[in-house]
Amino acid sequence: ENAGSKLSYFNVVREIRGDPGTAPSKYYLTMMQDAEEARKFTVAGYNASIALAHRLAKRFDFSRFRHWLDLGGGSGCYAIAACERHPELKVTLFDMPNVIKVADEFIAQHGLSERIATTPGEFFSTAFPSGCDLASFITPLQNYMPDEVVTLLQKVHAVLPRGVDILIVYYMLADANDGPLDPAFYNLQGIRAGQFVARVNSGAEFTAFLQEAGFADVEVSWLLEHQLGQVVGWKR
Repeated sequence: ENAGSKLSYFNVVREIRGDPGTAPSKYYLTMMQDAEEARKFTVAGYNASIALAHRLAKRFDFSRFRHWLDLGGGSGCYAIAACERHPELKVTLFDMPNVIKVADEFIAQHGLSERIATTPGEFFSTAFPSGCDLASFITPLQNYMPDEVVTLLQKVHAVLPRGVDILIVYYMLADANDGPLDPAFYNLQGIRAGQFVARVNSGAEFTAFLQEAGFADVEVSWLLEHQLGQVVGWKR
């Protein structure tokens, strides 16, 4: 049994090598510089996530907000689903330029170009748009280590007015870091491909990140049981 366990351990180690030439947090940025790769990735993201987007639109009360800033909004599927359910909602979608080009097409297909605006940019080098009463990071944070996550949360905190919410949807661990398996294996797959760092955060850790960035009254729940967490904070 011990020999078998050791063999399995070495098999895992051998598989989780990744590409040492590309920093995991830069993988997405590098891939999105290629217009064709960005289109493939964004279209695949829409097809894979549109059902989840409608789930979020049903579970999260978007009716309380008028203008949502969706950071790393990808294909726009989450904005589309929320706007279809809440006719008063407007969205500014922020992502890389080649992603935005594809998102604009999906938004137009749904007849929502007048309500969903798009802004090209990069998380650390581009100023975030201001004037919104809700901001979100829906699954783009798995590429970053805790200090980078806190930096991004501080950056968005600085442009939000008082009394507004931030929403994070993330592959999340339980507070005891003993599961669930889906987020852990998703992260291992990313590590093997050289995409992610070896980090999946718990709800308690995200609460600490948000508090460090200046947010309060953090609430943690599961959007998709055993896989995706939903974390909401509030700016004092």
